[in-house]
Amino acid sequence: MFNLNKRNSKFIEIYNDYYSLIFGSVCMRINSIDDAEDITQEIFIRFFNKMDEVDSPRRWLLGTMRMVLFEFYKKKRDDVLDIDDVFTDVSLTFINGMKEQRLIISDILEDDSTFGNNQNRLIFDLIAIQRYTMEAAAKELGLSRDQVKYRYSVINKNILTLLRKKGITNLEDLL
Repeated sequence: MFNLNKRNSKFIEIYNDYYSLIFGSVCMRINSIDDAEDITQEIFIRFFNKMDEVDSPRRWLLGTMRMVLFEFYKKKRDDVLDIDDVFTDVSLTFINGMKEQRLIISDILEDDSTFGNNQNRLIFDLIAIQRYTMEAAAKELGLSRDQVKYRYSVINKNILTLLRKKGITNLEDLL
């Protein structure tokens, strides 16, 4: 019973310390208080289930926030857009005779071979999307700069390989 109370107290302390940060960050990214509350709740439920394995609650919560937001956006997009309809509607894949680059980029970013694992997806998100430096991304993820640099270069090579498979050999092909 004592361990359970100690664990619950630790969770409540971390929840009180980080709730505002996580909720504010989520709310700012999705502009919906209801969805932000649901997402924040999901993050803290996951944290509660893994709490005993977590060394750095802040880093873990922020990393999980990114993954849950990614899942949220993916589900939201899948609810709105049926990918089969996209490929049967030629007008969506060609605009003014050019390939719709959003579809190509989306396919590449959703391809599991692009990233290999969620941590690599986070590295890409931090550096390419949120414009972190490699040093800042390494610090955020608890990795060395060299690890982040290597993984990011592998991700870039995977992206280039997938672009080539789609017939895109230079940037002008994509535009």
